[in-house]
Formats: sequence, C-alpha cells, structure tokens
Amino acid sequence: MKNAVTLTMALVMLIFSNTQARKATTDDMLTINYDLNTYLNAVGRGRIEGLSKILADDLKCTIKYTGKSYIVGKEELLKYYKSVENIAQECLINTSVINKTPDVTIARIEMKYSTFKRINFVTMVNSEKGWKITNIYSDTVQKGYKE
Repeated sequence: MKNAVTLTMALVMLIFSNTQARKATTDDMLTINYDLNTYLNAVGRGRIEGLSKILADDLKCTIKYTGKSYIVGKEELLKYYKSVENIAQECLINTSVINKTPDVTIARIEMKYSTFKRINFVTMVNSEKGWKITNIYSDTVQKGYKE
C-alpha cells in the first residue's frame, strides 16, 4: 500500500512538472513574433484575423490624441478595428523591441504619416496561454517635434 501511494505521488509530480515545462515549448502557443505581426497587420493594414487571440482579456489601451487621453479595453479596441477592417494606413511603419525578458517584452511601433507620427508602446506578457498583449500606449507627435 505504501508503495502504491508513493508511486501515485510520483506520477502526479511527473505530470505536473511536464505540464509546467510544456508552457514554454508548446508550438500552438502565441509567440512574440506572432503577436507583433498580428498587431502590425491590424494597425497598418486593417487585417484583424487573430487579433482577438493575441489581446489579453484585461488589456488596457491608452490613446493620447489632441492633449486628451482615452482608455479602452479589449472589446472596445476590437470593435474599432472591426470598423476599419481592410483599410490600410498610408504611413511607414518601423518596429523595434526595446526591452525583452523571459516574461515581458516591450515593443515600440512608429507609424510615420505625412504630417504627424503615432508611436505605440506595446507590452506583451508570457502567460499560461502564450504571449499576450496586455498594454498599449499610443501617442501622437506632430511633425517637427524633436526627440
């Protein structure tokens, strides 16, 4: 009986440890590149396929425009992108990863239009369901602004 209990506990521990190790190696999970490409397709090209999947349920999106800040969640952001689906932006887009750790990545996405640029800082977190976008901070900078 004692051996059966020990064997059961060993199997439970083995299953639990394999489940935890699987978190970082499963192919069907979201990756940083997948999230960034999906987000860029939505903001730059109006292609929203997969956007809902990469956004965390508790997403916080702050948009600064004309001196005011607007804060929206996942559902409001998806509704907006659905309204501009398949509308490509006339801008140049540059992307860079400015901070990357095993659990958090921050990307800077710059969209240069003719008279202004929009800069998005996108925070992605490595969750149990893969990499998810948890925070977007978007600011508009008028042409002529020196960084």
